[in-house]
Amino acid sequence: MQYKHTFVVPAYQESPYLDACLWSLKQQTVKSRIVIVTSTPNALITAMAEKYHIPVVVNPASGSIAADWNFALQQGGKGLLTLAHQDDLYTERYAESCMKAAEKHKDALLVFTDYAEIIGKGGAMRSNTAMLQIKRLLLLPYLLKPALRTRFFKRAVLRFGSPICCPSVCLNLKNLPNFHFSPNFSVNMDWDAWLRISDMVGAMIYIPERFCLHRIHSDSETSRGLHESRRQDEDLCVFQKLWPKPVAHIISRVYALSYKSNAKTDEVGK
Repeated sequence: MQYKHTFVVPAYQESPYLDACLWSLKQQTVKSRIVIVTSTPNALITAMAEKYHIPVVVNPASGSIAADWNFALQQGGKGLLTLAHQDDLYTERYAESCMKAAEKHKDALLVFTDYAEIIGKGGAMRSNTAMLQIKRLLLLPYLLKPALRTRFFKRAVLRFGSPICCPSVCLNLKNLPNFHFSPNFSVNMDWDAWLRISDMVGAMIYIPERFCLHRIHSDSETSRGLHESRRQDEDLCVFQKLWPKPVAHIISRVYALSYKSNAKTDEVGK
């Protein structure tokens, strides 16, 4: 069977949320190819793969999250690909909507959607935090046109942070030859990638519907990055690509304050 879209799930260790993620992928209104990739094969991943009849591909040479994600990209061929984060959920029209947008805009580089957050194991949802509202403000250029093509506007939405939710992104690999995530980042790989994509000829497309549910929990890589200050260091690195160094330092300090408003008890998220 020929699929227009692939979900690749980079599974790591034993996530208690992997089952729910895979279930949501199986509920899509338009079926996609689904593949699990892992550098930490274990009984849980095997059991989930068997439960949902999904193949598992083991990465034999992983050294970082970027390496895992780049290995995952190799499983998508030259079509549409979503890196489905193992802790997150996708509403049933996610794949269908991304495919329709990419079909309408042949020069699409990536398609992404709005999202809500799920808080930890309890599953409480929030969709209008201060941080989410700020991100939607940064996406205002997309209200003029859902597909941005000029380098100025594509970069403009990224100048004060990344409002693009990484798990909601559907990459059009046909229009992204040799695309990869930078091994220089462990938390901001996505922001750096969108910035490099913004330099390319083609469209970045926003679907303002909440088709992705991003889980915030204390065991996530983003939370660990914040506690270890890696996130703050990487924020400054990306800001310096967009602003003069003195300005980048100021914006980075202000941006760091937003992490407090994005916390729930002891859980922090991107």
